[in-house]
Amino acid sequence: MSLKYIRFFIFFLIFVLFIYLMYSQSLLSLLWFCKVSLILLLIALLFDSDYLYSTALVSQSIVTIIFITEVICLFIFNYSPFNLAAMYDGSEEWLISIFYHLLITGVSFFMLFKKKVFVKDAWIFSTALFFFFSFVIYFSYYTGYLAYNDFFINCAGYCPNFGVITIISEFLYSLTPIPNFLINTIVIGTIFYLLSILYYRILNKKNKKKFKEK
Repeated sequence: MSLKYIRFFIFFLIFVLFIYLMYSQSLLSLLWFCKVSLILLLIALLFDSDYLYSTALVSQSIVTIIFITEVICLFIFNYSPFNLAAMYDGSEEWLISIFYHLLITGVSFFMLFKKKVFVKDAWIFSTALFFFFSFVIYFSYYTGYLAYNDFFINCAGYCPNFGVITIISEFLYSLTPIPNFLINTIVIGTIFYLLSILYYRILNKKNKKKFKEK
């Protein structure tokens, strides 16, 4: 089976998953970073865009790393470093959440691996998206569009906690008047950049061959 048919098959499966998630969740779930990555992946599959595959991979990798770290810490050490503990209830929805978190990273990596390419500048768009949605969430809460306690947004527990990472909250956020999302944009943008360099070295085999031929 050619990569083209595999791509359309995966697109169909993920599109069905997306429709199910939108049917079972509020429209506010579109502010979730993992949902944004899922939409990016759908568009990437539809247009076979290397740039969007790369952006989805970089954007979702950090979410996947956080998610896996949280699960390991929760089950082994009974500690919740990223404040995700309240999410775990063993329900079907939670299992689906685990599945599609890993699916986005896995499919993005698979498509880029098969094509032997990675767009190194993808971290810029990933950082811009993170900043944009962080700002929307932050602005929406402080202007009253998001209620105090009605939405478990991006694993924050409630809106005022958005952007607070439990392990560093006491000695970082409390020492600066800068909004949490601005600090996190700088930190996560740096991580996106480092991930892009790593993926570029692993996946960008086409350019390596051209370089060797020269």
